[in-house]
Amino acid sequence: MNFCTYTSVIALLLAGCLPPVGERTIPPAYIDQQVMEVEGWDLGCDNLGQCFAVAAVPPRKAKMNGIRAALRVELTHPDGFAAGITIIPLDFEQRLPDVKPTLLEAEKILETLRDGDEFLVWHDDTDAIRYYLPAQGFKAVETVYSQYAEKFSARWVEQEAIMPTKGVRLLNYRAPLLTEKQLSDCTSEDKGSLKAAWDVGTQFRLFKYACSPKGAFSPETLWFTQNKQTGKLVPIGLAEAVGPKRDDKAAGLYNAYFEESQGLLVTRKYGASGDCGLSATYAATPSGFVLAVRREARHCVGLFTGDWITTYRSSAVIMPDYW
Repeated sequence: MNFCTYTSVIALLLAGCLPPVGERTIPPAYIDQQVMEVEGWDLGCDNLGQCFAVAAVPPRKAKMNGIRAALRVELTHPDGFAAGITIIPLDFEQRLPDVKPTLLEAEKILETLRDGDEFLVWHDDTDAIRYYLPAQGFKAVETVYSQYAEKFSARWVEQEAIMPTKGVRLLNYRAPLLTEKQLSDCTSEDKGSLKAAWDVGTQFRLFKYACSPKGAFSPETLWFTQNKQTGKLVPIGLAEAVGPKRDDKAAGLYNAYFEESQGLLVTRKYGASGDCGLSATYAATPSGFVLAVRREARHCVGLFTGDWITTYRSSAVIMPDYW
């Protein structure tokens, strides 16, 4: 017998022993697997104990008399009590705002979900728009969540507020050259060429180097910081970084960019469709980068990154309202 034979349901989900249920799911290599797959739903909690379940009916070939939407349910009680429901429209021809059902409407939706007898649940919005939502698998979500909630205890740590340090782009800057070892995983013809450089506060500079070819499905770039006083060049060393390591730090990041006006560095690992995977946002500080937000989606159902389940959020970093 192997490990999967004797493990509890929640551990099975975390360990990836149960097969994916949705029509399209993200390969485990792209994510941290902090979000669980539960009968077509994504289920996950952040470090502060806020838990959500998200699901949507996969796109259907047959024309439906309504708009496909994802259902996001906030779970806040060991018995599976749902604190709030949000409907996320997935019609990309018109970016419709999220819908918050009334208390009575939410209760009816939950009743249908808990019965589990229907394939779809319909919701008629006040704007005469009709949405169709997933109606199966939620009983399993509440069962798994109740097991998790009994064991989880969020610890609030008082921290001084962190305002991200904005970057100043450096034009025509001559950055240090990278070694063959640092470029050993890169395949681009212009590998090692400087793509962008920034001054970040008074302590360090940030450099972005080419690594994978243009048009690559999941482009990788190399990120380094340089101490302004000593000139020492160090790999970015984030948890999501890949490639050769120096002092246990790697430099490669997928789909990464630096939002200089906000002082935020973003990296994302996408699935083939771009609507599932892992997204992490780091805030620049005078001494380096600290994790601000991490999100994850297992089922590829058309969600924008901001609607993926949050698995980490810093209580100290001051983020923009829209982030």
